[in-house]
Amino acid sequence: GSAPKFAEYGGVNVKRQGFLVLLVSGAVGGLAGGVETLGVHHRFMEGFAPGFGFDGLIAALLANGSPIGTIVTALFFGALRSGSLLLEVETTASREIITVIQALIILSVSAQVLMKRRGDSTAGERRWKF
Repeated sequence: GSAPKFAEYGGVNVKRQGFLVLLVSGAVGGLAGGVETLGVHHRFMEGFAPGFGFDGLIAALLANGSPIGTIVTALFFGALRSGSLLLEVETTASREIITVIQALIILSVSAQVLMKRRGDSTAGERRWKF
């Protein structure tokens, strides 16, 4: 949580609890996918969830672990993906342009994080520490 030292002081094994939470959430996600595949469609359908897992992972990484930020980022990426279908129907542009836009967003956020970790204090000044 937000206060692991407080939890440790209270006698909670933080690493063990974190591992158990990840284990249970992965198991629940796997069960949900299994029920959807076997219980609803009775077979694996190609294109069942095209890249949704990667979109969720990217949304969580861009939000830097913030639950509210993850929701906002996921909604934004979902709107981009949904808009790509309309873009392809209404214009001559390919819907893969949305993938390029998502990649540019990821690269710009990653570059910003890299600059902060490298010790940049201003946007225009570059001081690379190797």
